[in-house]
Amino acid sequence: MNTNLNIIKTTLFGLALFSASSIFADQIDLNSSFDMQDHKGKTYLSFMKEEIKPALDDLSVNGYEVKGPETVREVYELVASKIHRKMNRSWGGLDSVERIASELEGQTVTLDNLHNKIRGVDSSVDPYGLSTFLGLVSGGGVQIKYFENNYSLNIHYDKTEQRSGRSFGVGPTRKANDASDKQYLDDIQHYFESDPDNIDEFMTALFESLLNSDSSGYAKVSEEGQTVLTDFLSVFTAEQARNLMDNKISPHWDAALLEVTLLAAFHAGQSEFKLFYKDPQTGKTSFTTETYKQTPCKVPERTKSASMNDYWQFSKNTDNAQHCRRSGINITKRDFRKLGKIITKHVRYESGESHYYEAIKNALELDKDTDNVFKSLSYYLISSKSPESLSTERVKNITKAYVDFLNYVYEQADQIGESITR
Repeated sequence: MNTNLNIIKTTLFGLALFSASSIFADQIDLNSSFDMQDHKGKTYLSFMKEEIKPALDDLSVNGYEVKGPETVREVYELVASKIHRKMNRSWGGLDSVERIASELEGQTVTLDNLHNKIRGVDSSVDPYGLSTFLGLVSGGGVQIKYFENNYSLNIHYDKTEQRSGRSFGVGPTRKANDASDKQYLDDIQHYFESDPDNIDEFMTALFESLLNSDSSGYAKVSEEGQTVLTDFLSVFTAEQARNLMDNKISPHWDAALLEVTLLAAFHAGQSEFKLFYKDPQTGKTSFTTETYKQTPCKVPERTKSASMNDYWQFSKNTDNAQHCRRSGINITKRDFRKLGKIITKHVRYESGESHYYEAIKNALELDKDTDNVFKSLSYYLISSKSPESLSTERVKNITKAYVDFLNYVYEQADQIGESITR
């Protein structure tokens, strides 16, 4: 994609940088380990169904053995500072965690009982957050290798409880971190705006991973971009694992993550960031440069400049104490799908370049026209009818069609925005 000097930002990237040689995810020894590239030829959904979900289920039922303070200290050196802060704030610090691990060392535990065992040793700590960390320490999860120095570490997923589990991403510019939706959105915005010439390679690697479990495209992505892509795949893995729990596969939180990620190419091309946003005070939706800072369980009051992280929201059910702290990207589905429709309509009818739309329709072999090519991809990849594998030619065609489409949308972002506000 062509560099647009008007959008290159000077804001600092929110991730601490480390040399690639200092990060070795395989030192965090998880009970099951998969190299995605060994499963090339399957869609990512098939890879999840056939390999990852069964391995997660096995750990959920049979558990694992808690490791002691020596391993705690080793893993402490391999996780991001965010987890260090959480340890100091909620678990009593490293010494406290080592003491608890020493008391539990050698016991076989599961995600269902570890938090109670932690309470039995020290009732003053947050047992749920610490149980996830001790699961990471003790190998109680499934590791997926995407590329050299790029892994996801998936801990404590139940067979049926869709709120369970955490996935940690490891990349060449950052140690293991349980990246949140909000942090991921901040990071992809910064990456796309600061390195627009690498968006094509990033998107190609993303499509090939989802369509074919093929991570070879990582080699052409910058190290910073690799870390962002691995965070995408880590969060996507988390949402797919939850999606598979009820045996009813349909586009949900995983689809929201995918569609908003694709829209990041459009936003990177804007001279001024704008998105569709439902004002929590007025209830009206507009294409705007100004939003509100998120606050759980209350209507926000402080304004801010619009950004990618506005696609992540706390529950709008602010009066329900049980649910008001829940959050996610899917909460803004009406907003990002509205933008997806407008972009699709612009390219198909208004741009004079409808061949970009037609290429996607043909590549997906759609029987009918679609009003939203972003949503169509979600339904193609995430449903009970999704193909288990695709031919090399099909993967190539879909990837090229979408990358070309996103490249054009990036270049036309301001014109598309002007058509919305006219």
